[in-house]
Amino acid sequence: MDPEQLNRILNKARVDQLLAFGLKRLRHIFRDRWSDYRNINPLTIIEWNDDNASGIQTDLESGKCSEWDITALTCALNGLYEEIKIVRGNLSKAEENERLTVQKFKDMRNNFSHMGTSELTDDQFKTFWDDIANILTSLGVDIVDMDTLKEELSNSNLGKLNEREVAVDKTKISNQNKKARELFKEGKFKDAIEIFTEILKHPRISSEDQAIILANRGEAYLMLQEKSYDQKGKNDAELSILLMPTWWKGHFCIGILQKEENDLPSALKSFETAFALNQNSDEVFVEYTKILYKLGILSGFEHCYKVAETKEDDITDACRKASITEEQLENNVVKEEHIKPSNIAETQHSYALKCFHGHGVNKDFQKASEWFERAAKNGYAASANNLGLMYKHGQGVSRSLEKAFKFFKQAAENGNTHGMLNLAYCYFLADGCMRWIQCAADKGDLVAKMELKRRKDYNYSNILTEFSINHSCAQRIPESDQRSFEKALSAAEMALKMYPKSFLFLYLHVLTLTLTIKSEMIKAADIFLAAAPNDHEYVPTCHYLKAKFYYATLNFPNFVKEFEKGLEMEKLQLPCFLPYQFPEKDLMEKLYLYATK
Repeated sequence: MDPEQLNRILNKARVDQLLAFGLKRLRHIFRDRWSDYRNINPLTIIEWNDDNASGIQTDLESGKCSEWDITALTCALNGLYEEIKIVRGNLSKAEENERLTVQKFKDMRNNFSHMGTSELTDDQFKTFWDDIANILTSLGVDIVDMDTLKEELSNSNLGKLNEREVAVDKTKISNQNKKARELFKEGKFKDAIEIFTEILKHPRISSEDQAIILANRGEAYLMLQEKSYDQKGKNDAELSILLMPTWWKGHFCIGILQKEENDLPSALKSFETAFALNQNSDEVFVEYTKILYKLGILSGFEHCYKVAETKEDDITDACRKASITEEQLENNVVKEEHIKPSNIAETQHSYALKCFHGHGVNKDFQKASEWFERAAKNGYAASANNLGLMYKHGQGVSRSLEKAFKFFKQAAENGNTHGMLNLAYCYFLADGCMRWIQCAADKGDLVAKMELKRRKDYNYSNILTEFSINHSCAQRIPESDQRSFEKALSAAEMALKMYPKSFLFLYLHVLTLTLTIKSEMIKAADIFLAAAPNDHEYVPTCHYLKAKFYYATLNFPNFVKEFEKGLEMEKLQLPCFLPYQFPEKDLMEKLYLYATK
């Protein structure tokens, strides 16, 4: 992530925060209109109370308007305007203008949300901020308050926002929050949840403080490692983001859930945002780099998100802006001396991204790969990097790690920092890996700088910290109690009695022992490895499981031996199983580096 991408991500978060600021104004307007409605109909309409559902509250999912988003509040306000109009006969001119402005605010939010990008250029940021600020001014928000918010969201102040403590009633609530965090660190997640829940009942808690506590409680729900709590954790995280989009932990919790649902592209975006908002968090960096390691880094193009009416309009507009013809774009033909190949390549890259993401045109990986290849031939490094990713994952092309390496190397040698990191991730243990991370860091890539520092500073304690973070977000098992593990082990052993030579049941026996009687797992793994051919898809995994056990028991020589054996067996895998995936391999590689240096 270079400084420019960081700024674009933060621009998006800043506008989200302005919308959240406007949401608070809508809540005040709603309560004012409810009061007006009650005043003209006092016999049947009671005073609004967030804790007691009545009237219009029963039509919405939650009676607490503090938990409604812009759509729900706009719906509620429109209902109130109609009721006032029915009872009184008409709306005043001021009320009608307010109704129209509220709708305009909702439409602006919709336009912003439907852009399909998690980043904003400086020009886009200025346009959205100014337009939203003008609407909020019409709704009675003081322009000075919005200027103050803008200053708080500047690069120099964002870090302070992510370090803030819960502000209200410090003598009680702040102490409760600290106690809950201590319980969280001790692994007493349910006790922590109870305290977070009590804090949220406080009548004077601000929306910003509410966002912090919700994110903390959501993280505690996720740490229980039970599927039944996932939805509660997700609800808390989403509400935290709604109330305070610049609070990093809500995005982090959503990323954890997306990762576990194997929605890795969405998880990458969530971790990217969390990392941009809090660059000092080890837990965010660990999760972010793990996704980068698996997916690779796609090189974007900051102007590629403007959607044209049709594919033809899109190509025509792109060519006009680049001062080239469609024939030149299609065939790489440069007839005029003043047109540089880079103009064509940039436009080809932009159109390839649209095909890749489905922005303005149908999503088409094959067509995207063709346009990336054209741009790469014209020397566009970002396209070479993206083409490498497509070969790595087999998107629109036949999977080929050799071609992936070739294009990553081309991108890296032409100065693309994403290509440098992808090349390093491809060959984590290979010679030259540190060279490319160093090059990317020298060019200002923030992830590379942090990775470089971490690798140089590796020691036993920070690797174990990273290892514990990984275990806290480990794969979930629906009924995570000892009895369910014992049932699984019993089922595996029964299956083996019936089918003693089944590779699948031999492997499942290994897995169940890793959850129950870990000391017997080594013997079961050796039985599987003796029976299965070396190119069996579970052979590397069994070596990695053995390595993990040996590291946990401080048997470092056998840890190194089994990890190297796993790497060796990966080379024998069929192409359909490559690149080989083992959930904790990236961390084990770091442990291996430490153990062998």
